[in-house]
Formats: sequence, C-alpha cells, structure tokens
Amino acid sequence: MKKIIFLVACLFTLSTAVTAQTDQNNKVERASKQKLTPEQRAQKHVDRLNTEVSLSEDQKPKVYDLALSTVKKVDEIKAKYNGQIGR
Repeated sequence: MKKIIFLVACLFTLSTAVTAQTDQNNKVERASKQKLTPEQRAQKHVDRLNTEVSLSEDQKPKVYDLALSTVKKVDEIKAKYNGQIGR
C-alpha cells in the first residue's frame, strides 16, 4: 500500500513539473513573438493569398486595402473589449 501511495505521489510531482515547464515555454514563445503593424499584417495576408490563388497586379492593391481595413477594424474591436473576454 505504501508503494502505491509513493508511486502516485511521484507521478503527481512529475506531471506538475512537466506542466510548469510547458507553461513557461508558451509564455516565452508568446513574448518573443513580435507585434506586427496593421500594414505588415495586411501585407502578410496579401502575400499568403497570392501564393494560394495567384493574384494579378491589379488585384493586389485592392486586396491590400480590404485587408488593411479589416485589420484596423479588428484592432478597434480588440481595443474596445480588451480584458473583458476571458482566455
């Protein structure tokens, strides 16, 4: 009986240590992730879409304008509700 209790205690301690390390790694990854400006995010969207569907030169500025307006609206909404939605 003592061996089973000891084994359970060891497994609990090990799982807690592994979880703590994973949480720290996620925090470091999020902190190191750079914040992109709305213009950079819109350009990234255009580039990704261009690789998927091969946009023409006429379409790229139009898609960029749409993406930029969408990114700015999303930023406004995030700023408005900052801290109100639990994660």
